[in-house]
Amino acid sequence: MTGFLRNDELESVIRQAKAVIIPSELYENYPYSCLEAMAYGKPVIGSRIGGIIEQVDEGETGFLFEPSNDKDLADKMILLNSLTSQRIMEMGRKARSKVEKMNHPADYLQRLLDLYHDVIIENSNSLSNLD
Repeated sequence: MTGFLRNDELESVIRQAKAVIIPSELYENYPYSCLEAMAYGKPVIGSRIGGIIEQVDEGETGFLFEPSNDKDLADKMILLNSLTSQRIMEMGRKARSKVEKMNHPADYLQRLLDLYHDVIIENSNSLSNLD
């Protein structure tokens, strides 16, 4: 346990890590710590809670465990540790790729515009049913 780190210290620790564990018990919407780990190309072993569920693809970019379940966490750590270095690096590459795709400005803008379009169409349909 390193305690709070930032900047070069944080980068150094993450770059040397095999994976990043996020044992959150909070319903964070889009946890930055998960994005940051994945952006560094590291698999994440994260609590199955909040936005972590949407960020970590089980067995592809990391593993999920039940919050506050230390046995489940230990099992996922053992599982990750049983993988070859190549498989772990592949998971890290997939994690990095997912972060890039999900946070690319053009892709984000398109998803937002699609959402607005769907809301406008749905509201238009609802309003026309009132006639």
